[in-house]
Amino acid sequence: MKLYFTVRFGHPESPDGPDGEDTNFLVRASSFLEAATITDKFLANAPTTSPSSKRPVDSRCHRVIELGTDGSSESQAAIVHGPWIRFCSMSVKGCPAWHRDGIYTEWVTEEEIWGDRQV
Repeated sequence: MKLYFTVRFGHPESPDGPDGEDTNFLVRASSFLEAATITDKFLANAPTTSPSSKRPVDSRCHRVIELGTDGSSESQAAIVHGPWIRFCSMSVKGCPAWHRDGIYTEWVTEEEIWGDRQV
């Protein structure tokens, strides 16, 4: 199993909606697709709007970053920590990372998007 950092852009309580603080998770999974699926299942049941925001957020994650091997004795894929709300400012240089949003409905590597300018 590996550990993944998954991100939904924005948070429903933010006045900035999808441009506000991000919704973040730490996920144990066998692949980035499994990590995304676990996060998407959680977000499918989470609010996407609130009275404090006029702009809804998406009900799926937008970014997955592979952090490394899970050293725990747990073998079941699951959300290990989260959600927590904070802008995602993690650099992915040297880490496999995938992205999807309104432009990219399918997963693409961040290397495909950014090339050598990877953030």
